[in-house]
Amino acid sequence: MVNWFGCKDDDVNKALDTAVQSLKVFQAVQASVYGIRRWWEHTDPAVSFRGSECLYVGGRPNWTENGLASPDKEQIKEKLLVALNRWRERFAGDKTKTPLPEKADMEKVFDEYTQVHPVQNVEADVWRTDWAGKEILKLVRQQLAHSFGRDYGGRLRDILKQQGIELGDTIPWHRWNRQTRDSIDRELEHEIQSRLVKQLFEDAANNPTSEIRTNLNRIWTALTA
Repeated sequence: MVNWFGCKDDDVNKALDTAVQSLKVFQAVQASVYGIRRWWEHTDPAVSFRGSECLYVGGRPNWTENGLASPDKEQIKEKLLVALNRWRERFAGDKTKTPLPEKADMEKVFDEYTQVHPVQNVEADVWRTDWAGKEILKLVRQQLAHSFGRDYGGRLRDILKQQGIELGDTIPWHRWNRQTRDSIDRELEHEIQSRLVKQLFEDAANNPTSEIRTNLNRIWTALTA
């Protein structure tokens, strides 16, 4: 990231820290929904019935002119509990294999997750093991593109020109809706991806005792077993 965006290590670490903290509410939603569905999978209406209420209520951070903004935790929690109540109503009067989850069950998972990890940072372990790495990487590259910009190429250059962004300009994510942001970010990811993979393998080759090399060796062993 330092080489590609022409920034400093501190800039990348700051972007990483912001990404981790801003994703806390979204990951709490993910953990809550996943926990309920794992426990109740035999009667999960998302699998068994069409047209049932969806439990995924968002929680992603929002782009503003000043950067990333975290959603209101209590508002997202309330939406989650309302969605659960509608989900339960779908089975009103039906006999299910396992008891329907109560509001307190969902609330407990959400509260425990956010209370156990009230402030996330790059030193914490939970985001490294329990969170979707692609979400973190996405917000890191978007922040760096927002702060530093670059002489973009390929399809990304053409898309940005259509949006009035000149070469070398920073990317104003807050100007666009999610669909436009995602289309631009996919091209940004495509430009960076090959360089990240190359750097990953170079680091693994040059540092045979590193954690990266150890993890790659474990993957290789599993694939060839």
